[in-house]
Amino acid sequence: MPPGQVDSGVLDELRAIAVAVRCFEYRLAETRRFPVSLYLAPQPEDSFAALTAGVFRAFPDYPPFAGKFTTVVPHVTVAHGDEAQLCEIEVELRIALASASPIRARCSEMVLIENSRGHWEEMQRFSLGAS
Repeated sequence: MPPGQVDSGVLDELRAIAVAVRCFEYRLAETRRFPVSLYLAPQPEDSFAALTAGVFRAFPDYPPFAGKFTTVVPHVTVAHGDEAQLCEIEVELRIALASASPIRARCSEMVLIENSRGHWEEMQRFSLGAS
């Protein structure tokens, strides 16, 4: 959605989506790959998927990733690059993850970001529901 169309009604709808999902704990312990990206897969992924699905239901004219993918995979991108670069980074990351505890975190907010000027900028934060 173009940033100029993000009005109080849109923000109210996003706030309602966020509050409908309770704050949750997750961990990042496993590397996975897309064709040109390396990422960490959050576990469990269901609350991230619920947030994505809720936003898409509310704004069907603006599908995740502009509708390029039939399935949206919750992920934390680590690197983009060619196969050799990704393999090298993945080996190092797996070693780091194996020698330490998984990365553990708590999700308590959903963030609206935009990229109309070629870089990500935060527009608004929405608190998730209380746990």
